[in-house]
Amino acid sequence: MAWTKQTKVTSVLTREEEPHVGVVFIVNWEINGTNEDGDVVKAPGRSKLSAANVAPEDFVAFENLTEQLVTGWVEQDILDKGINVDILLDKALTKTKINHINKANLPWSDPSAFVSAGDYA
Repeated sequence: MAWTKQTKVTSVLTREEEPHVGVVFIVNWEINGTNEDGDVVKAPGRSKLSAANVAPEDFVAFENLTEQLVTGWVEQDILDKGINVDILLDKALTKTKINHINKANLPWSDPSAFVSAGDYA
């Protein structure tokens, strides 16, 4: 099934990695997807990052990060790991549909005929 997708960063964790301070090493994200049937789902994920191989002149300080930059890191991480986002969204949709099971009264029963436990006391 084809999906229209949008990546959204939901939170980050930072730490020190010499010589850098305020290094984003965990990015929690979700892919929001809409299919051609109009179904809308979210598939969460997490990217683990490192600044170990980032030259000091290429390091972006935490206060200078943008949503676009961090989202780009996430999308690159997803590609590098070979994650199939369409499959993630398909699974999220299946889970959503399975969890929407409703208990209903029998169509031939009269709801006013139900008695409570107190009626037998």
